[in-house]
Amino acid sequence: TCEPAMKRSLSDETPTKRPLTQNAEKNRAGSLVAFFGKYSLAAITTELIAQYRDARLAGEDRMKAGNAQPRAANTVRLDLALLGHLFTVAVKEWGLGLPYNPVLNLRRPSPGPGRNRRLSAEEESRLFAAVDKHSNPMLSWIVRIAIETGMRSSEIATLRRPQVELERRIVRLIETK
Repeated sequence: TCEPAMKRSLSDETPTKRPLTQNAEKNRAGSLVAFFGKYSLAAITTELIAQYRDARLAGEDRMKAGNAQPRAANTVRLDLALLGHLFTVAVKEWGLGLPYNPVLNLRRPSPGPGRNRRLSAEEESRLFAAVDKHSNPMLSWIVRIAIETGMRSSEIATLRRPQVELERRIVRLIETK
């Protein structure tokens, strides 16, 4: 079946990735294993992958109060990217003798328009008032740094003094996206 191959791919191919990425891929693999786990890699076709894509987009795998909960297009794109990577590794590195990567022939959902959202002046003042009242005085600094720099929470949480040049108003990020 496909399940051991997917687990092998996650354990063999992700040690160089960050722990959060590894966890995300393990979670993402769950839906892939649930759908493809009964098939061998050689039996997985582009048509079968298209069925998976369409079922995920329609939310057929996730029901809430009897209603399907559709998945976002980017979620399905990431699922397909992980599956495609599995096939690439199986063909190129494991030498499984598969004729091709069936994910390459598949139309993927469009990524969507993205977001560009900023806090209004009123929202920002309400946010600052709320964090200033918090019992942890560092929260106010953390929120202000995030708003002023656009840094991610993980970047702020791992920030160390040698990375900050107060005189030049510069922060050097070691690991970032």
